[in-house]
Amino acid sequence: MIPDNLEPIETLEQGVALFERVGMPARDLAERTRHEYTNDLADLAAHLRQRGIAGLRQIDLQHLEGYQAEMDRRGYKASTRERKTYAIKSFFRFIHHHGVIDTNVALKLIPPRPKRPEPRFLSEEEYQRLLRVCSHDPRDAAIVEVLLQTGMRLSELARLTVHDVELPRRISREPNNTGSVRIRRKGSKEATIPLNRFARLARSWRHG
Repeated sequence: MIPDNLEPIETLEQGVALFERVGMPARDLAERTRHEYTNDLADLAAHLRQRGIAGLRQIDLQHLEGYQAEMDRRGYKASTRERKTYAIKSFFRFIHHHGVIDTNVALKLIPPRPKRPEPRFLSEEEYQRLLRVCSHDPRDAAIVEVLLQTGMRLSELARLTVHDVELPRRISREPNNTGSVRIRRKGSKEATIPLNRFARLARSWRHG
């Protein structure tokens, strides 16, 4: 909630300060995302100031599209332009939702669509070689095995605790003899991933 005694917000910088103080924590954004969004919006503010636009309510869709064109002229990668555009859209959605501005001028702002590379999978030889490299340490071997077998993100794996893992009493090849791991994703969301036999055996993996 925005405090009732808040000073009137007139400039883009004042709006961004409010977004940092209220909007970002409310969305539970990661620290890195908060830092990037702050820098992205500061760059937008600098771009608009150079064009004589300081007031928040002076900004319209054409100004934002002009900033997108400027990013393209600077040679930013599509992924960078996409992130900056989403930062802008998130910011204007927030201040419009809380009544700072009457119209969400970024509603129709279209982010660029970067070309997503096709996922690459390890070959059987690469998989076995990776396991051999970490075979000296059961802990490292277990981490690698769980990562490869579940496909979870490194950040999700790093946050795991022993309480997140459920294993059957006896590990066998039976289809219903499964385990699971609970992971925490962005936005405080949780998901449960089943563990196959190789991942279940990772807890007692030993080099041989």
